[in-house]
Amino acid sequence: MDATSSSLTNTVVRRVRQLLEDGAFVMPRLPEQVAEILHLSNQAAKYPQKQIARAVLSDQSLTLKVIRAANSPQYNAAGTTVVDVERALTLIGKLELQNIVLLSVLDAEVYSGGNSELLGPMRTEAIETAVCCRNIWSAFDLSPGTAFCFGLLHSVGKPVMLAALDEIDWEPISEPHRKEEIDLAFI
Repeated sequence: MDATSSSLTNTVVRRVRQLLEDGAFVMPRLPEQVAEILHLSNQAAKYPQKQIARAVLSDQSLTLKVIRAANSPQYNAAGTTVVDVERALTLIGKLELQNIVLLSVLDAEVYSGGNSELLGPMRTEAIETAVCCRNIWSAFDLSPGTAFCFGLLHSVGKPVMLAALDEIDWEPISEPHRKEEIDLAFI
């Protein structure tokens, strides 16, 4: 790394830290119904499926994703059409539900934004990593659902950092660099 690049990196890191300390950059938060679904699905002793179904039904997009997963060959080998959310939850199980919810939140809160040319490939990479993790962990009789979650989350810092970079006043920094070059240097 040359001296100019090192100086630029240090300047940007200082500004991101300052944004965090000042509260000017806020980490994405879980929507209320998502937090409820995750809380309910983590209750080991008693899986309150009716409550979870109600929470899923409160979000059209999430309902569609759960029904779509339940109708996939992976969860519905018989090929019978599933239209009931409770039946869908029975077929996909709580780990797959949690992964669907997690990916929905990441799509809405992390992978949507002004840098679609960078965020799209990051999302694809996270999903590919999640699928690879699931396949690898399955070979060792470990929880593939948990592995998928780890794969999704492993690089979530990249798009979060992009969001922080969008908050920075680039005028004093960007000479002679363009903001796009700086974005790419941090990814």
